[in-house]
Amino acid sequence: MTFNRNFPGAIWLRQSDTIGLVEPGEVVVWRSSIADNFPQLLSLEELARADRYRNDTSRATFVRGRTLIRTLAGAALGADPLQLGIELTRTGKPFIRDAKDFAFSLSHSGPWVVLAVSNDDLGVDIEATAHRHTVTDLARRYFTPAEIARLEGMPENERTLAFIRHWVGKESALKCNGLGIAEALDRTICHWDADRIHSVVMDGETFAISEFVCTPGYVGAVATHHPPVRIRFCEALWQNVDACGEKTPNV
Repeated sequence: MTFNRNFPGAIWLRQSDTIGLVEPGEVVVWRSSIADNFPQLLSLEELARADRYRNDTSRATFVRGRTLIRTLAGAALGADPLQLGIELTRTGKPFIRDAKDFAFSLSHSGPWVVLAVSNDDLGVDIEATAHRHTVTDLARRYFTPAEIARLEGMPENERTLAFIRHWVGKESALKCNGLGIAEALDRTICHWDADRIHSVVMDGETFAISEFVCTPGYVGAVATHHPPVRIRFCEALWQNVDACGEKTPNV
């Protein structure tokens, strides 16, 4: 099996004329690096929460994630970003109270933060492709017998990436369904054709999976209840010089 060939890439647009707006059936995936300058947009409670982080990277990814949520949701809903009520589900997934037709999912890994936006429930996950654990041991704990056999039948140099691709597919589906990893990871089954994971099935429900490369060394997946009509990839930069040389706010 050549699972890792032809891995789907993503063209990340540095400019968007419809910030925050999403067409029916569309998914927009925004990425941002905490290494880039970006203003913070947080409520008083979020500021206090950010101050409690002891790890600088964890604090920065939290701040960037909440800033992206407030900025994009404010633009989409025509609301003051700071007045939006962001709450958490019992599994810790953030959502906006009373937000109609605006769903989102957040993930981060290393310096990267990714926010996927749609009109309907979705989940996104990104992970680094470098892995310090023995992936076959983790697979035996969480994956199905068929998935384990498939991984163990691969050349050793392909297993880690294949494992990560399974993992982000499964976790994105769990996020779409509002569940945590500990609750149902072992009940998810990845389905693929050729070299692409196209769906994850959990308890009889099928989630469409769209894989992407966040940046070299980081891969991701978006899970939706139906295959998206279109996926756009946008880069969230505070200021960017476009092709005409004009500075424009980009989120």
